[in-house]
Amino acid sequence: MKLAILSDIHSNLEALVAVIKDMKNQGVNSAYCLGDVIGYGPFPKTCLSIVRRICKIILKGNHEDCICDQTDLEEKLNDYALEGIRFSIRLLSKKEVNFIKTFSMTKVIKELDLSLSHGSFSDPEKWQYIETPEDAEAELKLIPTRLCMVGHTHIPYVFGNKKGLYDDLPDNLLLDKTEKFLINVGSVGQPRDEDCRASYGILEYKKGEVRFDLRRVAYEISKTARAMKKSGLPKCLYQRLFVGR
Repeated sequence: MKLAILSDIHSNLEALVAVIKDMKNQGVNSAYCLGDVIGYGPFPKTCLSIVRRICKIILKGNHEDCICDQTDLEEKLNDYALEGIRFSIRLLSKKEVNFIKTFSMTKVIKELDLSLSHGSFSDPEKWQYIETPEDAEAELKLIPTRLCMVGHTHIPYVFGNKKGLYDDLPDNLLLDKTEKFLINVGSVGQPRDEDCRASYGILEYKKGEVRFDLRRVAYEISKTARAMKKSGLPKCLYQRLFVGR
């Protein structure tokens, strides 16, 4: 079985469409989304509709949380993120907002020995970034399964409780059965690791083994940027797409 893990799409339709095409080419059987479908980008309604159709699980990210609870948004977000959320609020219907309110913050799939969260699994309501090896090591001790997939930082990595941070991620990395892993799949719609290509992950369960493949997918960034400019979104939000940071 091949399971796609998507996160931080951020209303970037071009990136999402490119990722879905790659998923089909890779023979993906199912997909989960770790949150932040909306925010930043120009197509929150369409991205939400597509993710609803293709993903069996959709978690709540901090941007969805801001849609659900619109009080004190200035304290929750920086100015640029705030503009993206306000744009999403204007476009999303009450029915769509109510659907977003059904999203859970974490999920455990026992049969796959897999936990899912947008940010920290151990304390999801604080929207903590797991950015350093020290963060990951501490978090892994609190995770109930062998594998945990996260997003939120927009920077992909693999961290094992024995080997630590994996500097290089080969295709189809075999995940040692004796090791626990915290894996960040990066961002579909707004990568920040200086690689402008959309990022997502594939877990392959086969013959008692689990492999992880970090996928990078090129898409027409200029098309997204033009749509963002036309929508009146801040210039920096589409300029950063070209440099991946």
